[in-house]
Amino acid sequence: MKTNISRFSNALWIMLMLLVACQPEPNNSEVIPEEESDSPTNLPAIEDEYDTARYKWGYIDKTGKTKIKGRYDDARNFENGLALVRVKSKWGIINKRGDYVLNPSYKSIRSFSDGLARFEDFNYKFGYFNTAGEVVIPAQFDQAADFSQGFAPVVIDSTGYALINEKGEIVLKVEYDKLYPGQEGRFKFKKEKLYGCIDTNGHILIPAEYQKIGALDQPLIRIKKDNLYGFLNPDGTVAIPLQYQQASDFQQAYATAKTEEGWGLIDQTGNWVLSPKYQLLEYAKNDLWRFQEGRKYGCINIRGEVVIPAKYQVLFNFSEGMAAFQANDLWGFLNTEGKEVVAPKLGLAWPFNEGLARAAFREGIAFIDPTGQPVVYPDYPDARDFSEGLARVQFFK
Repeated sequence: MKTNISRFSNALWIMLMLLVACQPEPNNSEVIPEEESDSPTNLPAIEDEYDTARYKWGYIDKTGKTKIKGRYDDARNFENGLALVRVKSKWGIINKRGDYVLNPSYKSIRSFSDGLARFEDFNYKFGYFNTAGEVVIPAQFDQAADFSQGFAPVVIDSTGYALINEKGEIVLKVEYDKLYPGQEGRFKFKKEKLYGCIDTNGHILIPAEYQKIGALDQPLIRIKKDNLYGFLNPDGTVAIPLQYQQASDFQQAYATAKTEEGWGLIDQTGNWVLSPKYQLLEYAKNDLWRFQEGRKYGCINIRGEVVIPAKYQVLFNFSEGMAAFQANDLWGFLNTEGKEVVAPKLGLAWPFNEGLARAAFREGIAFIDPTGQPVVYPDYPDARDFSEGLARVQFFK
């Protein structure tokens, strides 16, 4: 088999890989959706009907050996030794031997959270089961969300939102338009198109007066009001007044923020660490921030020193010390010092995960090591990242 990574002569092939072979996860928004989302989730979509896959999904190990044969129409990564799989229109759960912990019998299943997973039956009701596949909260809710620290928001008979405990008992009823999954014992709610926050007793921690509220597990909570961004302390008091056109959540004690002059970096007192002069600035992991000049991207450090020049068409976040980049329409990898450790000669590339990264060859999707050498050869029409030592792939046969 041809294993060298060569420049692809046909841009159409790359587009087909993008649009067909490497489709992202389905649009899997929460049953009780957030008002904004930074990234897609890894949950199976809720649909009345599912397509039967032409190429079945199974699982391989890091040597490319088939561990679970391709027999599923859809599948998800392993988490805590369990994976969600679909056969025709029904979802179930398997272990790493490929044995069913829960036979395919549900319209949808969500990933485990706090040891419980949501399921939807074919009567459109939601309940929860444990990691043994035992139903611990029967299907009875019109909508439901994940458990967090012992509580989950649900909708009861379309009459309103409530919080339940892990026994399925209602501990709080609220009269809000929406109630979102909890973080740090706090729950975001929506009332008349504005957002606030309550605790498990229903006490209002942040009044419903904001256009947006960011993640509640942050040292400072990002807010938007009157089209300006600022930050609150966890108790709801103002930490940084409303003043920015845009802002991100805090990462490594810093947040990016935008004024009329451009993007910059602030600390938790609101002081500028990097003055607002960048066309774009966002956290790229490993204490580096991605910036934009024209249509090219690079990275700077906390002192504003250019570590990676802005010369790349695309520059991903760092993962395991490596970042995928695109240059001259081909892909490679660089390290946190800006050294190109894998030259741009790949058709497509994805971040490293568990020591390997997906890459596109003419023959299909392969897995490469940090030197760019194929470890698992391109025998698959589609593949996803390794999780707990196994990767889910589609088999040609």
